[in-house]
Parts: sequence; C-alpha cells; structure tokens
Amino acid sequence: MRKENSEFKTAFVSEAGSFLRNRDFYGCVELEDWACYVIADGLDTDTEVNSAQITVQTILESFWKSQPCPNAD
Repeated sequence: MRKENSEFKTAFVSEAGSFLRNRDFYGCVELEDWACYVIADGLDTDTEVNSAQITVQTILESFWKSQPCPNAD
C-alpha cells in the first residue's frame, strides 16, 4: 500500500506522572513504501540522561540506514 492509497494522522500525548519532567519520547520516519513509528517510555531517574530519546533516535537511524538507496541499480 502506497501513500496515495492511505492517509495516516499521528499524534503523541504523554503525562509526566509524578516526575517533574516528562522523559517519554516519540519519533517516526515515513518513506515512500515504508514507515517506522517508535514510542519509548522514559523510565530513568537520572536527570542528565534521556534514554527514551536516545533509544528512539537509534532505532530510527538504524531503520533509515537499512533502506536501499532509491537511485541504486
């Protein structure tokens, strides 16, 4: 199914809970034939490390790099 055949609307809602700062993270990559949506729950109590953000970015980067080059023969 290609983009022309379907429409996706995305949104992200998260609640900080008892922490002062919400550390959840969401990201997505949409290509012509593929898409990758990643949600990570920020569980760390270390205020210097954003593990959910690092996780999402690493997964999306890996997904992006795994895609074949569109102009490759």
